[in-house]
Amino acid sequence: RVLARDCIVDGDNWAPFRFKSQPPRGGYIEDIVFERFTVSDVRNIFDVSLEWKSSHEKDRTPEYSDPVTRLSGIVFRDCHGSGKTMGHFNGFGIAPLAPDVFTFENCSFEAGEPLSLKNAETDTVGLEITISK
Repeated sequence: RVLARDCIVDGDNWAPFRFKSQPPRGGYIEDIVFERFTVSDVRNIFDVSLEWKSSHEKDRTPEYSDPVTRLSGIVFRDCHGSGKTMGHFNGFGIAPLAPDVFTFENCSFEAGEPLSLKNAETDTVGLEITISK
């Protein structure tokens, strides 16, 4: 289990909540708690990119590990703030992110663009999102 608590993230940070993997990597990312985070003016609040590719791999057909990278038990508790975008949750086409991967408890964020989902479902109970243009 990993616990990250009482953090302040500001400025031009890419994404304070980021999970990145590639199709051939595989493995498990589980039981992580983000608690009492304050984010301010970050680029993306969330960046979950499981089918990430480097620039020299963009045109290649991916080879997937068996199993692909799995996420579970990711909890956001009492996290608040603002960003340019809410960011994105991009799962694998062959193994989309399930609605129960992420849990939100008393979280609220304001951003200029909404959360984007690709190959992902998420339960946003406990997450208040305000979009400001």
